[in-house]
This record gives sequence, structure tokens and C-alpha cells, in this order.
Amino acid sequence: MLLNIKQFNKKNQARRFNVLAFFIYFVMLLSTACTSDDDTSEYDSRTNVKQQLARVIKVKDGDSVILRFEDSTEKEARLFGIDAPEYNQPFGREAKNILSKLVYKKTVLIESKGTDRYQREIVLLIDDSQQTSINQQMIELGAAWVYSQYQNDKTWVNLQNKAKQKSLGLWRNSSAKAPWEWRKREQARKK
Repeated sequence: MLLNIKQFNKKNQARRFNVLAFFIYFVMLLSTACTSDDDTSEYDSRTNVKQQLARVIKVKDGDSVILRFEDSTEKEARLFGIDAPEYNQPFGREAKNILSKLVYKKTVLIESKGTDRYQREIVLLIDDSQQTSINQQMIELGAAWVYSQYQNDKTWVNLQNKAKQKSLGLWRNSSAKAPWEWRKREQARKK
């Protein structure tokens, strides 16, 4: 009888372990699915995250650059998680100038997040010498909005709120329009 109880306890313990292992696997799978950018119309996050060095050879606007990689290939890249004013939008030229000061002709570490619908690489730019995120610096300096549709990290939102409180950059204008709203208004106006 004592032997049967020990066997029963071992089987019960094994079942609990299997249930726990399955639950942990399920939670990890679910959290991965929830945190990835599944809106493939804008970001294709199915590609693996990879890091590599590149030189910024052109700044197109406050959230887009042209990169030259070590193998001499060039790619247009869009900065992940931010949306800067369009070039012809108020503060658009200033945002481009701020990004230029941070990265133009510099080597940066690129963390690829996938591609967007225009086949641009979506990237997190990291200042290789200081190990700081250029994307976050753009928010901190008031040169871009957190693109909350794709990035909702509280650290980024807090940086944006601090820039607003200090009236930095685009936040000097209390009626500043988010680029996605501005683009929508401009498209409607052109119709």
C-alpha cells in the first residue's frame, strides 16, 4: 500500500510538472505574439532581430536615413517607434537637423525590427560609442512623437511627457499635430 502511494505521488508530481511546463510555454508564446508588431501593412516583424554596424550617409527627414553597411550595400531605414514631423510640416526641418547632428556620417549599431510596407528597414539606431538609443534621444529632445501604434514602452512615453513638460522642440507649439494626423489631413485636403 505504501508503495502505491509513492507511485501515485510521483505520477501526480510528473503531471503537475507537465501542466506547469505547458502553461509557461503557452504564456511565453502568448507574450511573444502580443509584443510583436503584427500589423504587416506597416511593419513586417517576422524577420529575426539582428544587429550590425552601418554608417549613416544621408538623413532624409526626422525619422528616415540612408545606411551604408560594411558590405557597401545601402538601404533606406525608418527609425522604429518614433514619428517625426514631415519635412513640410511645422518643426519638420528642425527634426531633420536634430537627427543629422546625432547620426550623420557616424557609424551606428543597427537593431533591425523588420521591414515596412515600403520595404524600408525598421531600425533602432544605437550610438555605438555611448550605447544610447538615437530613437529615444529624438523623443527626449522633443524632435519626434512616440509612435504609439507600434511602440508603447513606458520609458519612451515618459521621455515624451518630460519633453512636453519642458516645452522642448516641437512641444514649444502647444497645438503641434502628430505626423499621422497631419498626413491624414493633408491626404483629405488633396482629394
